[in-house]
Amino acid sequence: MSTTLHIVLAAALISIGGCGDDTTPTDTGIADTGAADSSPTDTGPTDSGSGDTGDAMVPYVPDWSCLGSVTTGTPTAATADVTATFTDFGASGPAVGASIQYCPWDDIPCASPTDTGTTDSMGMVTLTVPTDPDPYWGFVVVELTETRRHEYYTSVPVVNDATPSALILNDAAINVIALVLAETQDYDANGVIGLGALDCAGRVASGMRIELTTGAGTAFYATEDGTFSTSLTETSTAGAWGVLNAVPGDFTATAFLGADSTPIGTINFRVKAGEVAGLFMFPTPDGAAYTP
Repeated sequence: MSTTLHIVLAAALISIGGCGDDTTPTDTGIADTGAADSSPTDTGPTDSGSGDTGDAMVPYVPDWSCLGSVTTGTPTAATADVTATFTDFGASGPAVGASIQYCPWDDIPCASPTDTGTTDSMGMVTLTVPTDPDPYWGFVVVELTETRRHEYYTSVPVVNDATPSALILNDAAINVIALVLAETQDYDANGVIGLGALDCAGRVASGMRIELTTGAGTAFYATEDGTFSTSLTETSTAGAWGVLNAVPGDFTATAFLGADSTPIGTINFRVKAGEVAGLFMFPTPDGAAYTP
């Protein structure tokens, strides 16, 4: 298996975590980290956030200066537009015609989505969610022909307009990860988790240790050379973590600084059999899980 393919898959794992937000880090449209103003990195399939995957990765020194002072932020309008771009890994291009639903957090089957849409020829769709008087708390469901159902979760709610991007994995990509880890993914019984680690500047980050406080499966990290390992103890410059054969149910993942165990963030999410759960781990207030 080529190193290039491993690197692309590592970037893809980050992408299914919900991807970077293209607004400024001081107002990500999701949460206010209080970070200095700079442009966050697009974590699409050819950019891991640590450098162009077509060349040698350029290490990024993570910014954790916001820890201890992260706030949820205050909505500035009654609604927020989330304009998302989806890439189909199997087609190596825009995910055209994907069905997208934004669902309230407590609507587990997404029987009554807040808004729905279909991606256009560029893989883009805009969904509108209410942000008055409180931030919107929910998850995104994506269904695309010949891929598994994906659900995307963030560690913080939608506060203002946002422009995330995400990559939709197919079985071939998941099977490559499983092959590297000498694991067999049981699609009938279990799910898959992919998480992108983000620092205070909204950039893909190394040095984040992820612990499952609830839930079970085979956890792994993406390595800086573009492969995958169950022996690493924190994110590399690839900034990605995942779980194969995740046992369906309610999960909680907590992030810490690998250096001194300072809490970074916590995310609650759900795993369903035969599906992919994509996570985006932003720093959270006091490192705790968001509760509406």
